[in-house]
Amino acid sequence: MSNRVLRGSGLGGVSFEDDRGVEFAPRQMITYDCPRGHVVEVTMAHDAEVRAIWECPHCGSEAARSTGEKPEPKQEKPARTHWDMLRERRSISELEELLAELLDGYYRHAEELVSTAGGRLVKFMGDAFLAIWPEERAGAGAAALPGLKRDIDAWWAGRGWDSRVVIKAHFGPAVAGPPHPEPSSRPPPDAAAPPADAVAARMTG
Repeated sequence: MSNRVLRGSGLGGVSFEDDRGVEFAPRQMITYDCPRGHVVEVTMAHDAEVRAIWECPHCGSEAARSTGEKPEPKQEKPARTHWDMLRERRSISELEELLAELLDGYYRHAEELVSTAGGRLVKFMGDAFLAIWPEERAGAGAAALPGLKRDIDAWWAGRGWDSRVVIKAHFGPAVAGPPHPEPSSRPPPDAAAPPADAVAARMTG
């Protein structure tokens, strides 16, 4: 212990916090104007990148530079949709081919279900179809509709499609014939009913 010497600064010595002899980097004062009337002064290094917008410490609003400099607009990428991501993997021709195969399988499956239930599928309209049952099997056809819906929903789900079939039943004659004439030549509401030979099927219940 006798060989050790405690060394330190005497009282009244030079302070380590004294800035004498210290050369500061060049600085600049940047002024921002808050929309609420506050003036914000920020000290920055001379070579610092000056932002066009500064958060006001008084109210949190965006204060713009007093020089009137506007911030550069941000180039935001447009949001990618499911269709955009699909187009990155498939061409239009490939998608058309896949859709045609899917609808063809759906049509065949629906036709088989309707036929098994004693009906006849007579028309497709996009992903919709029109099925009819003869009069003597109208009750069986109506009873088969809930099961037909469940089966088709399961068919779509098995192929990764969240699709739900909506079934609407009409009890009455199904008329087959030429399309409606032009609106100016359509028959009045009290016109006679279509002839008997134009009735393709009839459902009662």
